[in-house]
Amino acid sequence: MRFQILTTLFFLFIAFYIGFKLKSNSGDFDQINIWEYLLGIIKKENSILERFGNQFKAFRNNLNLKSKKNPEGVFGKNKETIMTEEPKKGVEVKILTQNIFIRPPIINNNGNDFKTERLEWFLNNIVGKYDVVCLQEMFQYASSRHKKMMDGAKEHGLVHSVSSPSRGLFYAGIDAGLMILSRYPITYSEFLQYERGVHSDAMSLKGVLYGKIHVGGKDSEKCIHVFNTHTQASYGNVELTQPGVIKRLSQLKALHEFVDKMIKEHRKPGELAIINGDMNVDSRKHNVPDKENGGIEQDERDGKEHSDEYLAMMGIIEGRGLPDPSIFGFPPDKNFESENKLKFVDTVYSKHGYHPVTFGNIKVLPETNKPVPMETVLTTKGDNMAMHSLDYILWYEPHVIENETGDVDFGSQNKVVEAHVEPNFTGDDQKFTQISDHYGASAKIWVGL
Repeated sequence: MRFQILTTLFFLFIAFYIGFKLKSNSGDFDQINIWEYLLGIIKKENSILERFGNQFKAFRNNLNLKSKKNPEGVFGKNKETIMTEEPKKGVEVKILTQNIFIRPPIINNNGNDFKTERLEWFLNNIVGKYDVVCLQEMFQYASSRHKKMMDGAKEHGLVHSVSSPSRGLFYAGIDAGLMILSRYPITYSEFLQYERGVHSDAMSLKGVLYGKIHVGGKDSEKCIHVFNTHTQASYGNVELTQPGVIKRLSQLKALHEFVDKMIKEHRKPGELAIINGDMNVDSRKHNVPDKENGGIEQDERDGKEHSDEYLAMMGIIEGRGLPDPSIFGFPPDKNFESENKLKFVDTVYSKHGYHPVTFGNIKVLPETNKPVPMETVLTTKGDNMAMHSLDYILWYEPHVIENETGDVDFGSQNKVVEAHVEPNFTGDDQKFTQISDHYGASAKIWVGL
């Protein structure tokens, strides 16, 4: 409006000036005609300016509603985060989940697991990069390393921590090995122990650890809800009817019920919840082209399809149940469906479009074009080159939408900025080449306050 008034005044000034000059130079000039002529121009200009002003306002309002380009993308290159209002203040939270593979003393795979050295390397090089760290296989039983991890993390600003309860001989098993480290206060925590596992997992009383973490500071009560879990493992070739797989399905059902309960009791609208951990569910289908003739499995190319067990895991966690109970040897009515439904997004898969290897990776030697194990110090020989994807960060929000193009809009002020697999290689100067037999997974999340 101010622009329009100033422009009109400018044309009036020009009209006055021209009229004055013409009258001074030519006494017989018809001044009335020139005034009528210029006023007609001004009226025309006002009409144009009014239309321009309305179009500019519409453009400006539309600009506020449109997305602002995120150079790194929410779930891929050149993707846009849809914002329905002006950006609000918030906090960026970096999360890591890592099976740290620090088991009780004496237990090892290949003679020496370098537990103490790996713990120190993790503290010196990794933990301080994150705001929330979820660890699996960080056992308390008969070891001081659990306390060293908590104390060391405090030196890097992660001063808050919760762990799964300690267990001793009375329980005929050891603790679940779960730990949550946080830069922000953990205001509430709870642990659910799963039904006891089978095979060697019967000795580790696995479960899920919940932490309610206050990230809002003094100005906001906003919390994030973090679940850290480790489920029944499988060993060797996995058949979907094996006792270990069946046990894992029942544990995933318990996980769904626990998450649903904690969300109802502790989560406020607009607060995010995340399941992190080593699910021991291989999401890769391993359909390798020309495998019979020596075809080599590739991380990206051969990780795009979902395995049957991955689809089962997501179905159980979301409460939908098994897509096909028969492949697990169950009758149709035993499908692990739950009354309450939840919606989760696999952040790493949504980001990259495939399931990256997190366990038993390979490297191809250029001189022979043959695959060899990526790591041999920590990984058992039977799992070398397994190329499994076992570790996850699953995001819950009730408003999440996945459209036909694969873009993900969480429909709220909380956004996933990045999500990656973290190999956490240590370098050739160490006795071990990576921090664990598992890769970790990380996410950078924007939490609106």
